[in-house]
Amino acid sequence: MNSTIGNIIRLSVVDSTNIYTSKKLSQFGMNEWTAVVADQQTLGKGQRGKQWHSQFGKNLLMSVYVKPRAIKHDHQFLISAASGLAIIKTLGEYGIEGKLKWPNDVLVGDAKICGLLIENQWEKNNLECSIIGIGLNMNQIEFNDYPWKATSMTKLKSQTFDLDEVLEKVIKNLKQLMAIAESKPAIVWTHYQLALYRLNQEIKFKTGDNVLEGILKGVNESGAIQIQTERELHSFVNGEVKLMRT
Repeated sequence: MNSTIGNIIRLSVVDSTNIYTSKKLSQFGMNEWTAVVADQQTLGKGQRGKQWHSQFGKNLLMSVYVKPRAIKHDHQFLISAASGLAIIKTLGEYGIEGKLKWPNDVLVGDAKICGLLIENQWEKNNLECSIIGIGLNMNQIEFNDYPWKATSMTKLKSQTFDLDEVLEKVIKNLKQLMAIAESKPAIVWTHYQLALYRLNQEIKFKTGDNVLEGILKGVNESGAIQIQTERELHSFVNGEVKLMRT
């Protein structure tokens, strides 16, 4: 299907929109800014192999194929930052204030409303393409129990939202933020820091078997989170540390 926002592949049920996009890309190729949208995922992918369960047709489950050519290997977190900011901007257009929980979640208050999964393909130090997976809770009301409770647009606003309308806004904002990430990355970094969940506040975090407390000072341009404890400023990359509910 073609629309004003580009090519859209609509699926009823799929294992994962990221998996589907990756397979289709390797087998047949794909136009940049193609969006794969599904009513349901049976193997919805999250960070470190976690699954996210979504009711049929209730939420925006999608993957977008992009080619951010100007982004270098050591600054690839810019893609995640721009994607998160695109969701924040979209929610703001509906009067919902979101925050970015490092590395790839969007929260409202202390509840998760959106998860992101960025998968990059590299040729040496050149970025060939990115698949941006987005799971935005829209019209679902009841959720399974998760370490971080879930919420949705309809729970927050007591109304039903049109998936196609939100899809169009997400793509529009994602295109805008990705263009800024390539041309003026400092702007993305600044806005990302300002949108960080619990920036300059105390957080609990787990590294290995240890649960520690510190002040979240920000995220550097390599995507590592900076946490100040009583003894020192720690820097952790994705996978080294887990933020805990405070």
